[in-house]
Amino acid sequence: MKEFLQKALDALGPVPPECCGCQTEWQIAIDAIKSVLAEQENVRDDLRESMSEEYMTEFLFLKEEEYDQAIIGVAERAGMDSVIAYSTGKIIDILCRSMPYDDAVDHFDFNIAGAYMGEKTPIFISLILPRRPGQT
Repeated sequence: MKEFLQKALDALGPVPPECCGCQTEWQIAIDAIKSVLAEQENVRDDLRESMSEEYMTEFLFLKEEEYDQAIIGVAERAGMDSVIAYSTGKIIDILCRSMPYDDAVDHFDFNIAGAYMGEKTPIFISLILPRRPGQT
């Protein structure tokens, strides 16, 4: 959604059109889009902050805020720090917004899942659906 709103903001341009006298409507649209973008930023910050507060630890999140949509929880490991758990499928879906599926899988495997960032490196979970009897 953020990308869509940013594109809408870019399409409106930095200055209102002078041809039709719609400067007021232009400003209302610009203000509304900026307000929604600011709210999204606050929600992201609140999510990250509240998770860290709830678990009383500083988590390592993926840098790109759009991946916050793929957070499915916190993974607790014996004798190790808790880490953020992301959905592999959701991250690939997010990547597919800007690249073909095969490229998204390659990007995920090499640049995201394959990046070790220390003991607090997030984990990535792939959902496996149970098979029905007779299914291969």
